[in-house]
Amino acid sequence: MAGDRVADDDHEDDEAERPEIKLSPEELKARERTIALWKKCQKAKRAKMDRLRKEQPELSETQIIYEAQKEAARVWNDWADGLIASRKTLAETGEWEADLGWREEGLNDETTIWLFKARAVFSGVYFIPAGQIPEKRSGRQADPSVISIPFEGSGIDFTGFLFPGAILFENATFLADASFRGVTFGAANFAGATFRAYAYFKSAIFRSVSNFTRATFKSVANFAKATFGSVANFTRATFRASAFFMSATFRAGANFTNATFRASAFFGDATFRVEANFTNATFRANAYFGDATFRANAYFPYATFRAYASFRNTTFRASPYFTGATFRTDASFESTTFRADTNFRNATFRAEADFRSATFRTYAFFFRLSVEEEGFLSFAGTEFRGPVNFRLADLKGPLQFQVGKNRKGVDFRSTADFRHLHSTRSLWFQNVRFEHVPDFREHQISHRPELGDIRIESPFQIGAPKEESPEGWNDPRPEHAPGFLRRISLFDPKRFEYAPDSEAAEKFKALRGLAVLANDHDKERDYFASELKALRFRAHHPYGQNWVLFWLGLVYESLSDFGRSVWRPVMLWFGSVVLFWFAFLALHSVPESPPPVTMTEPPLSVHTSVPIERANKETDWRDRLSAFFGAGRRWIAAYNRCADGAEANGAITSALGLSFRNGLVFMGAAGGIKAEQNYTCLYGGMDRMTGRIVRPDERRENRAALVPVVPPLVSVLSVLQVLWSAVLIFLFGLALRNHFRVK
Repeated sequence: MAGDRVADDDHEDDEAERPEIKLSPEELKARERTIALWKKCQKAKRAKMDRLRKEQPELSETQIIYEAQKEAARVWNDWADGLIASRKTLAETGEWEADLGWREEGLNDETTIWLFKARAVFSGVYFIPAGQIPEKRSGRQADPSVISIPFEGSGIDFTGFLFPGAILFENATFLADASFRGVTFGAANFAGATFRAYAYFKSAIFRSVSNFTRATFKSVANFAKATFGSVANFTRATFRASAFFMSATFRAGANFTNATFRASAFFGDATFRVEANFTNATFRANAYFGDATFRANAYFPYATFRAYASFRNTTFRASPYFTGATFRTDASFESTTFRADTNFRNATFRAEADFRSATFRTYAFFFRLSVEEEGFLSFAGTEFRGPVNFRLADLKGPLQFQVGKNRKGVDFRSTADFRHLHSTRSLWFQNVRFEHVPDFREHQISHRPELGDIRIESPFQIGAPKEESPEGWNDPRPEHAPGFLRRISLFDPKRFEYAPDSEAAEKFKALRGLAVLANDHDKERDYFASELKALRFRAHHPYGQNWVLFWLGLVYESLSDFGRSVWRPVMLWFGSVVLFWFAFLALHSVPESPPPVTMTEPPLSVHTSVPIERANKETDWRDRLSAFFGAGRRWIAAYNRCADGAEANGAITSALGLSFRNGLVFMGAAGGIKAEQNYTCLYGGMDRMTGRIVRPDERRENRAALVPVVPPLVSVLSVLQVLWSAVLIFLFGLALRNHFRVK
C-alpha cells in the first residue's frame, strides 16, 4: 500500500560491512537503461495482472502472477532477442572477438559496443515492493549510486528472462523472494549482494563466471540442480539459512573459501568436475556431502564443522585435503571412496568419526591426527590399498579397526606407519589384515590395547623382492655360499626365507611390546619368533658376523618353531628313539645269524628245506604267504637271540629299552642292572672273575656276574642320543611353559 515503509533496522550491520559502490559513467548509463527496461517490464506485468483479475476472476492469484510474469519476460526478451541476433551476425562475419572474464571485455570496437549494449546492470539497486519506499537512511543509502526500484507481485522474479550479456548485481539488495529459476546467465556478478528473503536459483545455468563474493543469504538459498559452466566464486559468502546445492554441477572451479554456513548446507549428489575449495569454511549446522562426486582436488583445510558432517558414499576421484579441519560433532565417511591421496593432517575429531567400509585406494595421510576425549575414530571394514600414515597421532579417544557390517575386516594392503602414536584410550585391532609389518616403533600407548585377530600376510619371502614392494626394500642374502659349501644346496643362501623390510625386526619388537601391554602371550611369542627371523641376513649372517646366532636360530625354529610348538619336539623325540633303536639293533652281535630273506631267494617250504617253488609249484597262495611269514618269524627269532645267551629278554626288546633309557636322559645316565643287561644281551658279556668273553651257548647260573662289552660306536651313539634328547625335552618344557605361562 502507498505510504508504507520497509523496516531496515536489522540490516545496518550489512551496510557497514559492504564496500562503497563505484560505478563508472558507462556503468551508470547502462544501469539507467537497465532500470528503465525493468520498469517497463513491471508495468507490463501490472497491466497483465489487472486485466486477468478483471477478465478471468476464476483464476487463482498464483495463476495470475504466473501469466503476468510471462508478459514481463516477453517485454525483456524483445530487447534480448535483438542483441542475440546481432551477436550471431558478428560471429558469422568474423567480427566477434571477446574476453569473457569477470566483466566480459571486447577485443575490437564492434564487440565492445555489443557487450555494452547487452550488459544488464542492477549494481547498488534496492528491489522494493511497488508502492512502498524505504526509510531515508544515512551512510551508503545516501550515496547517489544507490537506487531503489519497485517490483510487482510478491517477489523479484526473473524467471523466463534472457540475458545476452553480463548481468551485474553487485551490492544489490533483494528485500523479497528473488527467483532466477531456470535462468541462463552469461557472466553473473552478485558480489556483495544481499538476499533478505528466499533466493531461488534452482536449475539455473551459469555459462560463464558467477561471482557471489561476500554475498549474504539471510533466508534459504536454493541452487539445486544448478549448472556452473565456469568458476563459481562464493568466497566469504554468508548463508544464514539453509543452502541447497543438491545435484548441482560445477564444471569449473568452485570457491567457497571463508564461506559461512549458519544453517544446514546440502551438497548431496553434487558434481565438482574441477577443484572445489572450502578453505576456512565454517559449517555451523549440518553439512551434507553424501553421494557427491569430486573429480578434482577437494580442499577443506582448516574448515570447521560445528555440527554433523556427512560424506557418506562420497567419491573423491582426486585428492581431498582436510588439513587442520575441525569436526566438533559426528562426521561420517561411511562407504566413501578415496581414489587419490587423502590428507587428514592435523585434523581434529571431537566426536565420532565413522570411516566404516571406506576405501582408500592410494596414500592415506593421518599425520598428527587428533582425537579429543569425547571423540571416537572407527575404521570398520575399511580397505587401505595404499600406504597409511598415523605417525604422531594424538588419540585421547578410542581408535577401532574392526569388522564391518558386511563381516569384512580391515585390510592394509601396503605399509602402515603408527610411529610415535600417542594413545590414552582404547586401541582395537579386530580381524585386521596387514600385507606388511605395521610400524609401531616409539609408540606411547598407556591403555591396554585389544589386538584380537591381527594377521601379517607376507613379512617373509623366499624368492626375489616383489615388484610392488616399497622402495628401499632389497634382498640381503648373499649370492653364493663360500668355498666347498657352494655346491651343497642346504647351504645355498637363496633357499632361506628373509624379510624384505630392513626394519622388520625393530617393527616386530615394537609389536611385541604392544602384545606385552595387552597381556596377549600368544602374540608375544609370535612376534618374538618373527623378530628372530627378521634378523637373519640383517644382523645375523650365515657365513660372517654372528654366524653362530644365525644357525642356532635356524635350528631353534626347525626343532620347536621358536618354542611355540609342543608336538614338534615330542614327535622328534619319538622319531629319534626309533632311529637309535634300529641303530643299536644294527650293531647287535648276532650269534650264528641266518642269511637275510630276500625276494630273489624264495622262502623255504613249511615242511622241507626245499624252496617253495621247487617243493610244490601248485601250493595255494595262502600256503606261500604263510611260509613266507613263517620264515620271517624264524629269522626274527634268530636275530633276537642275545649275544650272551640270555633267554629272559631278546635283543630287539633290549635295543628298544636302551633307546628309551637314553631318550629319558636321566635314566640313561644313571645306568643300573637293567642297562647292563641290555648291553650284555646286545653286545655280549665278559666274566668278572676270569675276564673271558662268554659264548652264547654257555650256560651260566649267575648272569649278573657278566660285565657288558660295549662297542665304542655304541657309546658314542648313546652320548649323542642323551644330548639330543636333552635338547628336545628342554624345548618341550619351554613350549609348555610358553603355552601355560601366567604373568
